[in-house]
Amino acid sequence: MLIEIIFIEILLLLIALNLIASYKVVRYNYLDKKQKFVQITILWILPVIGSFLITHLLNDGFEDIHLDSTGNTTSVDTSGLWYGGNSNSGGDVGGSY
Repeated sequence: MLIEIIFIEILLLLIALNLIASYKVVRYNYLDKKQKFVQITILWILPVIGSFLITHLLNDGFEDIHLDSTGNTTSVDTSGLWYGGNSNSGGDVGGSY
């Protein structure tokens, strides 16, 4: 009896994780319909790995893409380098903060 309850709880947890990941895929604006369909299919075929994989991939891609004031996508440089001169180097590329 206890094993059946644990199994049902694990199953409900997996369904909840898949529903959350599916919602994120549907709401993600940078995928076309075919990509969304493939990701949701993978998500429900591989319920344990799929929800974590798709959620991780969406979160990684979302951090580097932003919209500017006109609604166009712009990439954000996350390398940590500052491309501009400082007062000591006379405008060298890759100067320090």
